[in-house]
Amino acid sequence: MLRDLFIKDFAIIKEIEINFTKGLNVLTGETGAGKSILIDAVGQLLGERARSEFIRTGCEKAFVQGIFELPPNTEISSILNEIGIEEEDDGILMLSREVSINGRNKCRINGVPTTLSVFRSVGKKLIDIHGQHSHQSLLNEDKQLMLLDSFGGKKILDLKKEVKDLYTKISKKNKELQELLGYERDGLREKDLLQFQLQEIDGENLLKNEEEELLEERKRLDGSQELASGCEIVNDLLYAGNNCAYDNISRSVEILQNLVQYDANLQDSLEELNNAIYSVEEVSRTIRNYRELIEFDPERLNYINKRLDTINNLKRKYGNSIEEILKYRDQVAASLEKIENSSDKIQEIESELEALNELYDEKATKLTSFRKEVALRLQKEIIKNLKELAMPNVKFKIKFANCGKKMPSGYDQICFMFSPNPGEDLKPLSKIASGGEMSRVMLAIKAILAEVDDVSVMIFDEIDTGVAGESIKAVAKKLAALGKISQVICVTHAANIAAEATSHFSITKQMEEGRTITKVKKLLEEEKVGEITRMLGGSDAAEHHARSLLKKS
Repeated sequence: MLRDLFIKDFAIIKEIEINFTKGLNVLTGETGAGKSILIDAVGQLLGERARSEFIRTGCEKAFVQGIFELPPNTEISSILNEIGIEEEDDGILMLSREVSINGRNKCRINGVPTTLSVFRSVGKKLIDIHGQHSHQSLLNEDKQLMLLDSFGGKKILDLKKEVKDLYTKISKKNKELQELLGYERDGLREKDLLQFQLQEIDGENLLKNEEEELLEERKRLDGSQELASGCEIVNDLLYAGNNCAYDNISRSVEILQNLVQYDANLQDSLEELNNAIYSVEEVSRTIRNYRELIEFDPERLNYINKRLDTINNLKRKYGNSIEEILKYRDQVAASLEKIENSSDKIQEIESELEALNELYDEKATKLTSFRKEVALRLQKEIIKNLKELAMPNVKFKIKFANCGKKMPSGYDQICFMFSPNPGEDLKPLSKIASGGEMSRVMLAIKAILAEVDDVSVMIFDEIDTGVAGESIKAVAKKLAALGKISQVICVTHAANIAAEATSHFSITKQMEEGRTITKVKKLLEEEKVGEITRMLGGSDAAEHHARSLLKKS
């Protein structure tokens, strides 16, 4: 529900705050007091087009803010989550709109700046304004279908879900089929190339670390002469040559063995030299063995160079390394397998689609039948309500049409058709010219569908236009009854409607510092008597009538 409405510098409104309540909230006042301006201000919360003339003369900007109380787990909660706006724990939602004279208008949801389109999508889920054609959700044919289904209850809603699930499956399978058909068409053109690539890669029997190992071997073969010569020199210096390291260390050991008898402190040095002899001997043996293995093999070197050329050629085509080439090879093999199997897969999906389409047709046809049964009941209820609202000759019909294609909701397009007077053709609700007629039609429909509608705030303007006598009493009672299900805000000149108010607000026009401003006041019980008396003419008899109306409400 709309809990608080704050308006500043909007037309002739300087600053007002209205604290609405549950039930029927009535706004009354003399013509020109600013009631329609309040409706325009609320329209800004629904994303209505902002106009510079809304800004109070002498001001830079106008501001409108609405604070709403929401039940948990509403569709609005999903919208807020999608756009990344955090929902308040207490269910409070704040919409604010700033209209600047320079055209830089700002929209905020819970203080977060947002686009007008997002702002509008939230606003239209909160409020319906009846009396002007904009922002009436019931004029939308998709909304009409949704309400018809909700009115039908579990039987229709369960079947509707089955149809939607089937539609989702069919859409998914159709997408998969189109991808496969395209893949098969393109794949047949590429098949020869893919087969050539696979054969070229597989024909070389690449090993994962082969390139690194070949590069190391080629390096050794290229340096075989240097390696052989160097090993011979090292062996001579260590062990085999004149004055080699082994001979010098051995002589040193002999000297130290003689000296140790004079000083035992030399024993450690003697042991280290003995170890050195063994190390030199071992290293020399290793070098000699290594030298014996070195040979210059031109044929092997030639093979390695050719193999590396082959690998580099494959790398230029298929990847920067053998690992990438083998990965590409697996992708080519998978693509070939998919091409070869695509015909079978296409036949499989086409069979699945045939079965799904048959089941969809069966369920959607059954859903249409159920809807038409429910539509007859709903038509009778709406006509009955409209006749009670001073429309004795009204005609109302729910028109069905086949949309000609599968939709998540089935094949049905519906339209609420209306004719207020004898001899007039039935027309869509959106073609109704009279604001008063539109408001009463909406009241009749809302009175029946309010419990299944997700818009919880209804504003009625001009609903008493052309209605009097017993009919206005019926309008007042329906508004009061509707207020027990949803929050209703009604701008009216009718005393009967005012008397039914849960909360009654008086709109007046006053002079302040030489300027006209609009004031709003929530009336106490005795003040209600005075306002309704004014609405009835202001006489003593009017006051008596006013008290009688309030007593009966």
